[in-house]
Amino acid sequence: MHWLYQQGDSSTNLYLVQSGLVRLTQVMPEGDEVLVQLVGPGEVFGYSSLVLNCPSSTSAQTVQRTRLMQWERIRALELIQSIPRTTFNLFRIAVRDVVYF
Repeated sequence: MHWLYQQGDSSTNLYLVQSGLVRLTQVMPEGDEVLVQLVGPGEVFGYSSLVLNCPSSTSAQTVQRTRLMQWERIRALELIQSIPRTTFNLFRIAVRDVVYF
């Protein structure tokens, strides 16, 4: 297992899982670690910190051998601005995550 970032880090990357599995967790004020989401192939994560430009509210750790695509904040924002469909897709993912959370 490999840590991609920890809760509270200034994570400025957008990730796409190509293969494998990533576990997103959050430590609650009481100290309990809660599983927020398992992210699998074709799914994106890291977008909330990227868009809001704030510390990450979750920690991300690979659960098994995982292959990722990663974009730094500046490149991800360039993609969002130059390809309108990207904005729609990220918005759709964010809404889905809020609804299912």
